Amino acid sequence: MSTVSINDGKKMSPHFIHSSSNHQVPPIRPEDCGYVEWILRTLYLAVCYFWFTACCFFLNPRPATVSNEGESLRQYLDRIRLPRYFSKNYLLPLMSSVATCSHDELLEFPAIDAVDYARRTYRQPHYTVIGGVQNVQTKIASKQSVTFSAMVTGAKSVGSKVQVTWTNLKSKEVHSRLFDHVVLAVPPNVVSAIYEPLRDVLSSIPVIHGESVIHRDRSTVPRYGQSLRSRFSTKAQQSLDPTQILHICSNSFATESIHEHPDSVLVTSFPITPIDPAKVIHRARLTRVLRTPKSRKVVNQIFSGKFEFASPEKAKIWHNGVGNVWLAGAWCWDGMVLLEGCVVSAMRVAAGLDVDIPWLTRK
Repeated sequence: MSTVSINDGKKMSPHFIHSSSNHQVPPIRPEDCGYVEWILRTLYLAVCYFWFTACCFFLNPRPATVSNEGESLRQYLDRIRLPRYFSKNYLLPLMSSVATCSHDELLEFPAIDAVDYARRTYRQPHYTVIGGVQNVQTKIASKQSVTFSAMVTGAKSVGSKVQVTWTNLKSKEVHSRLFDHVVLAVPPNVVSAIYEPLRDVLSSIPVIHGESVIHRDRSTVPRYGQSLRSRFSTKAQQSLDPTQILHICSNSFATESIHEHPDSVLVTSFPITPIDPAKVIHRARLTRVLRTPKSRKVVNQIFSGKFEFASPEKAKIWHNGVGNVWLAGAWCWDGMVLLEGCVVSAMRVAAGLDVDIPWLTRK
């Protein structure tokens, strides 16, 4: 974990190194940090981390009421009096790299999201997919009929069916077909654009756009000594799984994450510092759904399974599965917008359609 210098805009040497999943105590000492400073810093982090963790387990965020949408992360951190230095230099960069949004946007998340995430991940190992997510995609799509170069422009319930309209981006031909059920596994802004019943409801869910860059520009990686590189290399040789190095670098407003992959390939998500265009292999534009206490209320109403009336307009709230239209995705659950949301919402749709869920069936 490192920061960007406010003087020259360059990345400074790491000020904190954490061996994730190994739960190494004490943490690795950065080479530019003296022993006395390292000990004092470690004690400070231990006290702050203990206090934050204790609050997460024993001090619940204030719940939403009729007149209050619920406590935001900013309000919760102020209420528990967490030191601002710890929040700014450790907590926010770590959580921002997970949520891939700015620090201010993260502070507007419902406090319960961060608290629940801290509870569920406390001293738990982190897992990665062997061979990458592409193996999961290949397995899921192996027996499916997939249409490429097609932009869906509308979905409409027609009797007991759902009519989907799309345009072929190459021939510009417009196609339409009736389906028994339709699952919209897309961001809320796309849902509101193609499905009229949710056009107004989903407008309160904030969405941002960012970028993920695959490149070989090692000048973007913060400096860390050769002894640490050797240490990571030794760990990798002793383990069946290769060591994955993740750099988290932040300024006052945002955080970027850089994954080091084999063959000197780097993947930077939501970059905040320049990357040499000549060393860029590929750029991908990403859509990120944010959370606020207000949007949390909307999402919970949609997936509550009940019709509710929203005040003051008294408009009927659509819920998942009405008209044989279903929603799935990372944002379709009551929690941080992560892969877990994709799995939980997909399981919800499967249960609604009376489809077996393999890992539950095996149990």
